[in-house]
Amino acid sequence: MAISLRNNHPDLFSEHLRTTKLTSIFNSMDALRQKFGKHTLFLGSSHLVHKFSQHLGQRGDEALRKLELLPGETKRRRLAIPIMVAENI
Repeated sequence: MAISLRNNHPDLFSEHLRTTKLTSIFNSMDALRQKFGKHTLFLGSSHLVHKFSQHLGQRGDEALRKLELLPGETKRRRLAIPIMVAENI
């Protein structure tokens, strides 16, 4: 059995159909992200990363600055208050 590489023309419409399908998927993802937040959709293989906090386990506990939050702060949103540090007082 022989395979001929002659007279093989690429299909002109298959790439357009693929692009149309992907555009539809991306539009649906954008609508979900806008409605429920940007961290609602993520790649399934990165589920464990989203499930656990940063630096737990092997590398130790969370930093103290992340544990002691000011009123109004969340784990992902910090208040923009400058920190003044005085050395050798």
